[in-house]
Amino acid sequence: MTVLRVCAVLMALGLIALGGVYFRAEQTRCAAKTLAIEADIVQQRRELWRLQVSVARLQAPSSIRDRIIRLRPDMIPPDEDEPTELSIMLASIPGTE
Repeated sequence: MTVLRVCAVLMALGLIALGGVYFRAEQTRCAAKTLAIEADIVQQRRELWRLQVSVARLQAPSSIRDRIIRLRPDMIPPDEDEPTELSIMLASIPGTE
């Protein structure tokens, strides 16, 4: 083998090694990005569930009735002239607005 062939073989092996290092680093970067995106998805699902629970609480008939009693007393049906004890208790709890 001539010196030129030995240098060519060594250069080829070096390029293959550098390519392997590059692709391994790229794989690691992609894995880290995937994990970050999955963690963000989990966080977004938790936020969605929290908001769905809040909407469900606001849509509950008792909650609607209590908000009507607090905000528009003139809309109270004749048989409900006074707020119920439950509505008074719910009005005093923060976060049930």
